[in-house]
Amino acid sequence: MEINITFKRMQELRPRVQSVLDDLLDKIEVGGQPADLVTALAGPLPSIVISLMLGVPAEYHRDMEAFGAQKNDITAVPSVPAEAARQMGIIIDRILREREANPGDGEDLLSRLVIDQILPGHLSHQAAISMVSLLYLAGHETTTNQITLGIVTLLRNPDQLAKLKAQPESVARAVDEMLRFNSIVQYNSARVATADVEIGGHTVKKGEGVYALITAANHDPDVYSYPDCFNVERDASNHMAFSFGIHQCLGQSLARMELEVVFGTLFKRFPALSLAIPFEDLEFKNEQLVHGLRALPVRW
Repeated sequence: MEINITFKRMQELRPRVQSVLDDLLDKIEVGGQPADLVTALAGPLPSIVISLMLGVPAEYHRDMEAFGAQKNDITAVPSVPAEAARQMGIIIDRILREREANPGDGEDLLSRLVIDQILPGHLSHQAAISMVSLLYLAGHETTTNQITLGIVTLLRNPDQLAKLKAQPESVARAVDEMLRFNSIVQYNSARVATADVEIGGHTVKKGEGVYALITAANHDPDVYSYPDCFNVERDASNHMAFSFGIHQCLGQSLARMELEVVFGTLFKRFPALSLAIPFEDLEFKNEQLVHGLRALPVRW
């Protein structure tokens, strides 16, 4: 089935995302310095936005955010992500049953899923739970980490931050460069060769497994000059951060829009934003499928 996460739909959602962001920034300012932008901004924003899109009630937002992080923990014993997935399924099952009993006018994605797919019999209730769980994970953890790494990248490249401040209309291009430069999803799903094939001078034999390294593609010197340099003026629109072809991320319009709102607002609101601790003291995640930070303490 097709999920309607179109560019047009995202532009309609943009004012709501801006409102959520402004509210979070208000709370950060009132809460005082230093502030952790992982827990105060980058974590809650994507969770609230995907919840608004899906129609998940506010009382479940924090739980879904926590279960999503646990589900992506690759260092945990298998029972931890399994239980997190089960708990997410319980919440989604409850909400879907409520929608099936009273779908309303289809204002949110869950209601439209019920009206267009479940009630006519095109999609089973259980399959819908799995689909919504995937959308929730895809719409939250990746964007959270890209927000924090994008902030750090700009703070560590003050010349590039100055260019973005001077040309705020170029935020979309800067976002593409962040996506290319950080490549927070390090690799695509595993693939198995169905026949012997030669790639870049290396032979992959039939039956062997391979990973497509997205970060390598995004730092290919044959495609990008000085690939390890962050340049907000670079045209990086052909990056592979959202994968490619039939496996391309269906939520990329949502992610781009959220990132554009954040980076079009944050440094206007806090022009003197800076790290509250040395960069070397930041703790990076090494237990999840995506690259990111555990905390991002800042001052302004």
